[in-house]
Amino acid sequence: MDMTPTRPAATERVLPIVDVGTREAVGPRGRVDLSSPQYTLLLALARFPHRHPLARDEIVALVYGESQRRATVTYVQAVDGLVLRLNDKLAAVGHGRPVRAVKGYGFRLEIDAAYLVT
Repeated sequence: MDMTPTRPAATERVLPIVDVGTREAVGPRGRVDLSSPQYTLLLALARFPHRHPLARDEIVALVYGESQRRATVTYVQAVDGLVLRLNDKLAAVGHGRPVRAVKGYGFRLEIDAAYLVT
């Protein structure tokens, strides 16, 4: 039995295709540069199966460094802003807003990670 994932139909939502060489999200409406924190967050969320959420303090540690792991109000706001800007960029290239908040916890990716180009 072939276990290779098939590409979804054009009407289905898929993970933004990331050009790892240029750190760009590529979609039906073009390309957009991802900042280093946006790129790091998107790849981290994509690595967790079954839409497993990442806690805000885990995101802070990944993006801003382990020494900042205990999320302060400043870093919580920074993570919220990071997610907002990432979703804005992904929407601009035609992928909607796939990074969703998990109330009181963190964020998760709401689309299948199987289509990420790494």
